[in-house]
Amino acid sequence: MAKAISIQEPYASLIANGLKQYETRSKWNYKYRGEIYIHASAKIYDPKSEKTRKLMTAINANIHPGYIVAKATLVAVYTQTDDMIRVIEEQMPFEHDAGFYEVGRKVLVLKNIQKLKRPIPAKGHLGVWDFDDTEVFWSENEHLIPVVKELLADGYDNYEEIEEELRNRYYSHELIERIARKVMDLQDIAAGHY
Repeated sequence: MAKAISIQEPYASLIANGLKQYETRSKWNYKYRGEIYIHASAKIYDPKSEKTRKLMTAINANIHPGYIVAKATLVAVYTQTDDMIRVIEEQMPFEHDAGFYEVGRKVLVLKNIQKLKRPIPAKGHLGVWDFDDTEVFWSENEHLIPVVKELLADGYDNYEEIEEELRNRYYSHELIERIARKVMDLQDIAAGHY
């Protein structure tokens, strides 16, 4: 199971498009750090405000409420200070404008942001939540679907056999490990659900 956070639009899409790497929150009581999916919540933040209209212009109003739009690494969480806010405002004015900066609020630092090739519908939750990234994996690795279907049709019926054959075909170790986490999907692939 992967982890995800829901972020209102247009902020989630700003992150997905590489225009924002800090998510600001009034509080953050979670110890989790690591890979995290960015979910654009169904709600658009204050859609009639000038601030939201300006931010929407930066991404050509291309938003996806109710969808997983990106994957990132949550590397740190800081409590905002006067000095931090001043530095962000001076050195990163767009980042400052695309957040809520006030002493005592939290800043979630996101790195390695990767926009998904295809947004994936999902129901959001508050805080850090579990997300089954199976559909994301297969949408990002569509080229593997015919290979796995071929292996299943050729009688490979357990993960060990499929893993060995994928290694023989020179697929990367990292990719094979990700496939291992998706072994339950093999039957879905064979049934044509992807």
